[in-house]
Amino acid sequence: PARFQCAGGAGAWTLSSGQALRSSDTDDLADVIGIRLENMQLVEGGEGDNVLRGVVKDAIFLGPYTTYVIDIEGDTIAVNSVSADLEVGAAAAVKVSPDDVRCLRGWLAHLSH
Repeated sequence: PARFQCAGGAGAWTLSSGQALRSSDTDDLADVIGIRLENMQLVEGGEGDNVLRGVVKDAIFLGPYTTYVIDIEGDTIAVNSVSADLEVGAAAAVKVSPDDVRCLRGWLAHLSH
């Protein structure tokens, strides 16, 4: 899963990049959020709630889908897509549902490797 350092609470989180995510999980003591790879989706435009904006650092064609490695201002994530056609260096937007954002406490996040 992708993991991001965060601050906030009550389901509203600010990542170290300054970008915001909302979560249905409301553990106010959390300092890390996690998102499973299959719960992230590349979208066009990059507008709206729970959209992270970044830059494509690598694109790996794997037959039926392509894995895009995306830099979100210092955090790196990988997103699979069967339909996107992005070049390295292109802007990318990744959407995630608030129901798929999991809040973890830092010490617990290290146990889930």
